[in-house]
Amino acid sequence: MKFDEVTTQFVLTGHVIGYDVMSISGKVWDAMKPDQQAKLQAAAEKAIDDTTAKFNAQEKDVIEYFKKEGKKVYEPDLAAFRASAQKKYLDKYGADWPKGALERINAIK
Repeated sequence: MKFDEVTTQFVLTGHVIGYDVMSISGKVWDAMKPDQQAKLQAAAEKAIDDTTAKFNAQEKDVIEYFKKEGKKVYEPDLAAFRASAQKKYLDKYGADWPKGALERINAIK
């Protein structure tokens, strides 16, 4: 995307987690037999895993390229950022969140 032509620095925030979205209508899903649903689910998960691995490898190569080109690449303290951001959200919206919502969010890997 030629980001290196418009900036001198990159911050590796890790905010892009899911690279693929697959959707299927409930009508089509419900019309499938359980074994068909299982096969489709397994194939979708494999495709997403394969794409994620490919993206991560490309990202590694791009980061090395940026460094070789003299760009600054920063790896922030994600735990500190998360703690600060979550405090701001909790201070503003926490009273409206269901009990345990933050814990469920943080449990997502």
